Formats: sequence, C-alpha cells, structure tokens
Amino acid sequence: MKANQKSFLRYMDGTDKQFIIPVYQRNYDWQRKHCVKLLEDIDLIIEKDLQQYFLGSIVSTHSTEGNSEFSEHLVIDGQQRLTTVTLILLALYKLLKNDSIQSNSKTLKDKIYTSYLVNQHSCDEAKRIRLKPIDKDNNAFLSIFEDDFTPSNDIEAQNINIIANYLYIEKELKTKFQYADPSSIDAFYTGLSRLMIVDIELSAEDNPQLIFESLNHAGKKLEESDLIRNYILMNLSAKEQEKFYKYYWHPIEVNTNYQTSEFIRHALSYKKGEVPNKNRVYEEFKRYIDDVLKKDTLEAVLKELKTLSQYYGYLLKSNSGWKQLDTAIESLNDLGVTVCYPFLLDVLTKYYSMGELNEDETLKCFKIMETFIFRRSIVGLPSNALNKFLVGLAKKIKNSGSNISYTHKLAYVLAKENNCRLPSDEEFKYSLLTKEIYNGQKRVCEYLLGKLEHYDHKEPVDLEQCTIEHIMPQTLSSQWHAELGSDSERIHKQYLHTLGNLTYTGYNSKYSNSPFKAKLEMDKGLNESRLRLNQSVKNKQYWTESAIKSRGEELAELALRIWAYPSNIPIADEQKEQEPTGLLIYLSDEYEDGDVTGNKVKTVTIFGTTYPITSWKELYTLTFELLAKKDELLFKQVAQGKLFKTSTECRRSPHQLPNGYWIETGWSAITILNYVMKALKGFQASDEDFILQVDQ
Repeated sequence: MKANQKSFLRYMDGTDKQFIIPVYQRNYDWQRKHCVKLLEDIDLIIEKDLQQYFLGSIVSTHSTEGNSEFSEHLVIDGQQRLTTVTLILLALYKLLKNDSIQSNSKTLKDKIYTSYLVNQHSCDEAKRIRLKPIDKDNNAFLSIFEDDFTPSNDIEAQNINIIANYLYIEKELKTKFQYADPSSIDAFYTGLSRLMIVDIELSAEDNPQLIFESLNHAGKKLEESDLIRNYILMNLSAKEQEKFYKYYWHPIEVNTNYQTSEFIRHALSYKKGEVPNKNRVYEEFKRYIDDVLKKDTLEAVLKELKTLSQYYGYLLKSNSGWKQLDTAIESLNDLGVTVCYPFLLDVLTKYYSMGELNEDETLKCFKIMETFIFRRSIVGLPSNALNKFLVGLAKKIKNSGSNISYTHKLAYVLAKENNCRLPSDEEFKYSLLTKEIYNGQKRVCEYLLGKLEHYDHKEPVDLEQCTIEHIMPQTLSSQWHAELGSDSERIHKQYLHTLGNLTYTGYNSKYSNSPFKAKLEMDKGLNESRLRLNQSVKNKQYWTESAIKSRGEELAELALRIWAYPSNIPIADEQKEQEPTGLLIYLSDEYEDGDVTGNKVKTVTIFGTTYPITSWKELYTLTFELLAKKDELLFKQVAQGKLFKTSTECRRSPHQLPNGYWIETGWSAITILNYVMKALKGFQASDEDFILQVDQ
C-alpha cells in the first residue's frame, strides 16, 4: 500500500489514464445537499485564502488486465467525491465553451478538457472519457458530454443523481459567474485546485475487501447489500465481475426493486431458519456463503439467489403473471406485513422450482397466511415472536406428519401454537365487535372495510376516492345527544371507532357531524350510496346503540366468511382423545397464594366459550370485557364494589373497558383469580360457566 497526499486535480491529471468504478460498487448517490456542501467548501477556500483543504481519501488499485501503457485505476473508495469534482469540471468546461461564463485564461477551457475529462489521443472510444462510472450511471454521464444534452423535459433522466447533480451545479455556476468579472472564474478554479486528498494505492499483497470494510465505518455508511456485492465480486477478475454483475447481481437488484438488503435478509432467514439482525446481514451472509462454497460454486449460489429474487419480486410487485396468485399477494401486502416473506419464499419455491405444491395448495397457503396475519392484528395478539415462528414454520409443517396435505399441515400448526396461534372464531368476532378498529389501526381498518365492500362483488366500486366515515360522528352535536338518549356519552365512547359505526364514503367532509337523518337524505347522502357497506344503514330510521350493534354483527359474520377459520384441521395421533393437561380450576374452588403462583394459564372457558390465553393479565381483562358486554345492568350492580375505578384512581397498569369503566391490571396471579371469581359470582355464574386451565 502506498499513500500520498496530493491535490485532487493533480490526482486526476495525466495522459492515457482512466478511473473506473467497478461494477460491484453502488451507484453514484450523492444528493444535492452534498453538492451544496462541496461548492461551499470551495467558496471557503477562496474567502479565507486557504492553501489546502482536505477532502478525504481515494483508494484504488491498478487493473491487471488490458494495455500496460494505459493506466486503469479501479476506485475502491472515493467515487462520490471523484464523480462530483468531475461534474464541476465538466460544468465549467461546457459553460466556458458556450461563452456563458468568461475567464482571463485563454487556455483554461482546453486545460480542463484534456487534463481532467478526456484522454485526448485515445483511439478506443470506451477509454476516451477519463471517468467511467458503473453502467447505469455511465450512460447518463456520457450523455452530459453530448453537445445536444437537453434533459430538461426528461423526468426520468432528471431523477438519476448524476444528471440531477450536474444540472444543479451548472445552474449554480452560471448564476454565480455569468455576469461576474472573469477573474472570479479563475479564483474558483484556484480554489478547486487546492482541494487535497490522500491517494491510497493498493498493492497485490493488500486485501481490498478488508480495507473497504474499514473505510466504510468512517465514510457514508453503505447498505448491507453493498458490502455483500463487494464481497462477492471484488476479488474476481474484471471479466468475471462484468459477467456475474450482468447476469446475476443486477437482475437481483431489479427483481427486488433495489431493496436488496431486505431481500437478502429474508433469503437468509428462509435458507438458515433464523432471522439475522438488520445491521448484521452482511456478517451472516459471509458466514453462510463461506460455508456453502465448501461444497458449491459461487455461480451456483448466485443462480439460486437470482431465482429467489424473482419470487421475492412477485411478493413485492404482484407481477407473477398468475392472476389468482397476484391477487392473493396484493391482499396480503395491503396489510403492510412482510414478516411472512421467508415462509412464502418457501411456498413459491415448492411450487415453481420443486413441484411439491399444486396451484390450489399454493393459493390456499397465501389465503391461510392472510387470515392468520389479519386475525392476529384484529385480536391484538403480540407480534414480537412472529419473526422467529414464521421462519421456522416450514420445518414445523415438515415434522407434523406425512399422510395429510400441506395446507392441512399448515392450518394444524397455526391452530395448535400458543403465543403465535391463529385466533379462533370466537376471539376474532369478539374483537371485531368491541375493539376500536379505527383508532390506531387505520391501515387495518381500511383493509377490513375494503374487503367487506368488495367480497364476492362482480361490480365493485372503486374506493380510491373514498375515506372512512363515522356514522355516529367523532364530535356529538345536541341532535346526536338527543337521538342517542340519556346514555349518549357512554354509547359514543364505547362504539365510536368500532366496526358497526364505520363505513366508506366519498363525501366525508360534507356529512361532517350532521344528524343521522340528514346524512341519509342530503344530496349525495347515504340513501344514494352504491356501496354494499351502506345498504343496511339505509334501512335504519335512527342510529342508536342497537343499530350499531346489529350492523356490527352483520359485518362480523361476513368477516368470518372472508377470513374463514380453516376447516377440517387434522388432529395429530398423539393428541387424539387426549384429556386436557394441567390443572383445571372451577368457580367453586378456593386457592391461596402458593397454589397458583408460578403457574402459566393456557385456556379459560367463560359461559360456554373457550379462549386461549397467555397471561394472568389477559385472563383479567378478557373476563371483565365479556362481563361488561353480557349484562349492562348487572355489571353496574357488580361495579359498585371496589373492583372498578376511575382513570385517576388507577395506579397499577390501568385498562379501560368498552363501557367506560376502568380496572387495574398489575396484580399478582392469586389476586387476579380472586377478583375474577368474585365478579363472576356476582353474575350468578356456576362451575360450568368458568373453567380455567393452567400448567402445573
């Protein structure tokens, strides 16, 4: 390694010399703010009469291929600075050439052109231009040299950084120097010549990849995929770099919409069965590929990655060309969840590459996954364990038996999980009816209403111009208070953001908080709506608590059909006829602290319905939410005790019930059990109405 300090222009000066940005480098990605800073630095040099201004280092190595008389510098680090300084020089040259600006020096224009921009005597057109960016940037860069360069009407061209930055630099220089004294251009060129770098030239003994990694910590941080690309390509010959980049790496980038880091993270999750940390994808990939290369070739690895990137592209862009699959992917993507991508890569591989799944099974896998994700979102189950669970899902399916279909295995595994379970119909419907779906889950709410509107509809209405409407408005007027009755505040608080009160309309601002009758009968009112969601609303004379509950029930039943719980879920042989394990606690049982402390709850049966639960706190909140809904009058009688408080009185993890009451949830297991039993007894519940299953 040789390191020398020199001026930037001296580094660029010379004959038969070319700076090549290797294909494994990222695109030129400096933005306008970086160009602004560089131009300001040059102004500072002039203003302060600085003799030197350090701009960083440029690391390069000489190409070992080609004409030995021609000096090719492969730029390992520093392409952003090198490219931007070249753009400044090119803008100066073209402005001087067109007489847009003037210099006292008659030779400045030619000096810039022959010393820094071109190899004047080169017979090889590919080597005539001094700087050679990677392919996409190079085409844009070469176009700037053309005399008829006019990208002003080409929006796509303007979005390429190298063109956008050139246009900005040219405009700034022209504005600044067009009417200035010619000496100001000479001063600017002098400032440019005082930019200093450290020229680091690597020898054959140096490891370019290690040096590149160490430099990355100090400069603008590279994406994980940039480091991976460099690791794969850097030590190959120039011809192999071109080949692998053209046939493998670039198609991978295009397939994945240049979201290559995230793709590789999901691909590694799929291949290894564990999720890499987002900031350690490169390190995990190195370990993976070093292990794979012991028994396979680099080209084979890239070929597999390219195939996976094609499937990943289907997931991102819904562009497989198979209409039913693309529709299923769009539905899943509407939820904005990518955590299932590693599993879906496995599904697509089994269908496209291995032939292990047929069309029907493949589509069912996507529908089951959509149902799984959506039901959990509505019920509000935690998502922190999903990553790990879904990455290992394919292995769980493989180990779940061999005499049933793949989709039945999938449904079985999802149904039998605990923390990552598929919510039951009872849980799903209860949450649809009681949860504030609009509040804090707007995307999920839009997805839900959209699916309810379009389900099995041969002439669906475009909802693009529609927004979510609260039929009972978010701010109650005096008319609304009168229509809802003496309990209006509670009704408003309990049902405002629930499914029964929500719809779509294109006239949200017009409806505002108008009375219900006005919303129906006004011009473009609900009575004129073509939306399926609004048909049952038209039949109501008043919008009351019972109307909201009735519509909620109707829509919840439709949701149960759209996101149906998989039917005929098989039971593993070892679980058939098996009695429930663990301790069963009934309402008449009496327990002291030591009897339940440390035990984990599994399920609870309340008034005939069984709910999977994962914590004592969940038992507590679920019980009181069910009681609040079961009998309002009886609930108020029970609430006269000390179990319920106002929000200001709650000190231990307060939780608000749908009817406005508050409970504290930060209790011990035995306290929660006693409070739950006390409340249920107030509802005249029997042993059959409460059965709690816990692990012993």
